[in-house]
Amino acid sequence: LFNKVNQPAKDNDRQLDGFLLTDIPKQNYIIDGGETISLTVTAPAGSTVTASLSGLNVKLKQTDTQGKGDYGAASYTGKMALPKTDIGKITDLGYIVYTAKRGDETASATGAGVKILGWKASFSIEVVNNDSELKVSPSSWYYDDYTPASIGMTDKALRLENGYYLLRMGGYIAEDNVRLLENVSIPKAKAEKAFITSDSGYTRLYIQVNRNVPVNGYIENGCFIVTLYNLSEELPAFTLEKNPLFTEVSVRKGTRSDSYRYSLTLKNTDNFYGFECCYDGGYLVIAFRNPQSLPDTDRPLTGKTIVLDAGHGGSETGALAPDPSYNEKISNLSIVLRAEEKLRALGANVILTRSDDSTVSIYKRMDMLCDINPDLCISVHQNSLTYENDITKIRGLLSLYYADSGSLLCKSVSSAMADRLNRLERTPTRQRLAMVRNPKFPSCLVEVGFITCVEEFNTIIGSIGIEAAADGLVQGILDYYEAQRAYLG
Repeated sequence: LFNKVNQPAKDNDRQLDGFLLTDIPKQNYIIDGGETISLTVTAPAGSTVTASLSGLNVKLKQTDTQGKGDYGAASYTGKMALPKTDIGKITDLGYIVYTAKRGDETASATGAGVKILGWKASFSIEVVNNDSELKVSPSSWYYDDYTPASIGMTDKALRLENGYYLLRMGGYIAEDNVRLLENVSIPKAKAEKAFITSDSGYTRLYIQVNRNVPVNGYIENGCFIVTLYNLSEELPAFTLEKNPLFTEVSVRKGTRSDSYRYSLTLKNTDNFYGFECCYDGGYLVIAFRNPQSLPDTDRPLTGKTIVLDAGHGGSETGALAPDPSYNEKISNLSIVLRAEEKLRALGANVILTRSDDSTVSIYKRMDMLCDINPDLCISVHQNSLTYENDITKIRGLLSLYYADSGSLLCKSVSSAMADRLNRLERTPTRQRLAMVRNPKFPSCLVEVGFITCVEEFNTIIGSIGIEAAADGLVQGILDYYEAQRAYLG
């Protein structure tokens, strides 16, 4: 759920498949001339290992032994001082080549590419993938980062190291998500004008700006804050036209010397349904989803795309129940499949992240959401406690969200499901969870109950409990749209 990657345990008897080099760093460098880079590679123990780059040669030192026998693995490390280059020049030194020798055996492998910058040398990047993470630091977590970058965003880059470009605006972006603009210096931008339009689907903020500058958006103290970076002067003021989301707008200085921001006061923080950014014809366009009301028909969800996510699956069993033959993934899927039938009967286009007992990684699920960009997403799970706790006392339904767009959906689904299940409703809570982090659309994750609580477990394994949970989920979606009707007046 939390999108963390576990580090594999170290193998104390690691054997290589012959005399070869492995664990070769492939992440390229674009750094200042005169800097020193660290080198590391794995080769058979007892080898002589060297690294070569554009006439530079460094012998690496064996720092450990990971395995025994003829091809027991060992780590080799060293450092290489890079030369300087001419003012304003970017010099390509080529690729680091590692060579290992031991007796008559030899092996070689190619590693990272290295380019060095002379004083005042310039290079820039352009984003080539939507939803590219724009990070606070290379190791920062998504939830602390800037709004993901959109195709076309450009910025001057300062260096490339460990797979990330450091940008002038202060953020980091992965090498795979951009194209390099060598010998291109992007000057600071100027915003000429701004205005808002609103229709039945979206309220759009248009900012005419002569560069595709980085942007960050978030809710703070009842306002949506839009920050633009790399500006030469303050953002232009504009009059807020009639719309269902915002009541007033002001211009403020950002935290960086070349950043400025609009502060858009929300009518209600629950009355917020997601946003996305794009660059179109000289404008930065920020599109905010407007509240929607459903038609009074027997198929009111016609035209709505809803993603249902049955948590876990396949080899990922989820929490274990008091009955050792039963686990969380079973209940999650049962509820989702029944809710799917009910939602389709109401006209919805329903997409499942899994429809059977298959293993679907959290990364694949998140990619699906980016590709689909649904009207909403609900992820179904069961809560649990370790059996060292008093499991007879801890119970109840808990609905969770992270992106601001999920607040109202989270509350609506929580209330309806708790009511249909006749279950304690815990306070809907904001929590850092992978399936509810996308800012473009509303999403929530429902812990339907504590599978470790015998009473709640007995309810959820039966057809009556599954039916009640599915009914509550569907009713929560209908209540969610009814609440939007109220905001529309």
